[in-house]
Amino acid sequence: MSELQTQKVPGGFEVYAALMRVAAKVDIILKEKNPRLGYAIAGAQQVMAAVRPHLIEQQVLMFPVKTEIIKLDEFTTAKGSVMNRAVLKVDWRFVHIPTGNYFDVPMEGEGQDIGDKSIQKARTISQKYALRQTLMLEFGDADPDYTPSEEQERATKTSAKTNTKKEEVETGEMASEEAWRYWEGLIERANELKIEYPVLTYPILLSTLKKVYADINVMVKAKTPKEEA
Repeated sequence: MSELQTQKVPGGFEVYAALMRVAAKVDIILKEKNPRLGYAIAGAQQVMAAVRPHLIEQQVLMFPVKTEIIKLDEFTTAKGSVMNRAVLKVDWRFVHIPTGNYFDVPMEGEGQDIGDKSIQKARTISQKYALRQTLMLEFGDADPDYTPSEEQERATKTSAKTNTKKEEVETGEMASEEAWRYWEGLIERANELKIEYPVLTYPILLSTLKKVYADINVMVKAKTPKEEA
């Protein structure tokens, strides 16, 4: 059975037509700088604000009908804080009220919280991306296949010219979620010390994130009082 479940009732596929009208009315949702994280995102609240009025106008409701907990664990940030993490798979149902026609969209989501809100955050992220994929929302992202290819081509040419000892060079590797968590921990400290830092947009090359991280880390260490022995 397909993951995309469709229930046919009088009115046929009106739910698809209604969502097409919603998609046609939503303009690009540009990412905004998040002061707490230190990079630009299109948040769940921002996405919902752009989409909700049009869903209501087209008489379409969206709600979760099934939630599967994939992972619950803890991790420690670079600052030493213990964070709770949840990874969920949620089936979101889009229902066209006049006809009762609906379909379900399964979507994963990950949430992190120092308290007990990791599951709620994971569900919110899942909803955001269910809306993005279903309505083909644009967030102003750069093509993820474009930048890495350019970086990889330059790195390959440089390597061919030097042909010296083997060096660690990130060519097209993108920063992982773990790398972003270290960045977020550093930015928390930078905010406390009132240190200005550049806005980074996900996704980003691991080599670029490492370089900026190192620069900010030097400033954080310089402003952090040394503990007396």
